[in-house]
Amino acid sequence: YYQVLESYPKDLQEARKQHLHLLYADRWYGRAILALIILTYFEVPAWCHKESADNARWTWVPGSDWCKVPSHEGAESNPFLSGIWYLPPGYSFVAEFIIEIIILRKYILEYVLDCHHFEPMSIEFSTRMNTKLGCFFAVGSVLDTAAFVFLGTSIRLTFIFRTGLLFLTPSVQHVFYSVFNRKMMGEFVSVAVFLMGIMFFVAWIGVTMFGDSTDVAFKMDGNNVQANRGFSTISEATYTMFVAG
Repeated sequence: YYQVLESYPKDLQEARKQHLHLLYADRWYGRAILALIILTYFEVPAWCHKESADNARWTWVPGSDWCKVPSHEGAESNPFLSGIWYLPPGYSFVAEFIIEIIILRKYILEYVLDCHHFEPMSIEFSTRMNTKLGCFFAVGSVLDTAAFVFLGTSIRLTFIFRTGLLFLTPSVQHVFYSVFNRKMMGEFVSVAVFLMGIMFFVAWIGVTMFGDSTDVAFKMDGNNVQANRGFSTISEATYTMFVAG
């Protein structure tokens, strides 16, 4: 939210007032994102609802009561969970709703400030596509959690919505664009080409030396293993080098 502007909005006082509200909302936005990450660890997993429909939405029960694995032919059905008590779905929905409202408020304030004061000046104060995506992810996350809690759906899209919200944070975007840029990708491609070249070269040497060798090298589980195992063809030798590397 810090830019060098050559011109300023007409209603400078109102724009400044809205900007201060946005900065305050952005502080709570960071806290809401952190709370959303913590909530992800403590809410009931989606696959648990199908086997635990008898559990109430507001009841605190151990994770082993929520997540039951059907026994098969007398085999142990213990899913080996961490032992923590999951947050009941009702409380999880309330927490999700509050968190997403905080996130949505930040994006709405951002959109209003940009449209009312900077768009008439042909200035993009904040990336409008990110603002629209943020609103979409926040609303979608609430609807997804509501369907999960009240309809008992076993398929969730929350990984898309929450990952999207996390990716829209400035710190994550800064890291992403610092890694995925032309200079870094150029370095990555050069190392990858060098690695692949070494793998093909060693694979070719292996095929040349052992490709036609059918002598028994050793026995494994009572079966004879030939000396050219893994080096009979170029493709097989390349895969061997990939696994060995």
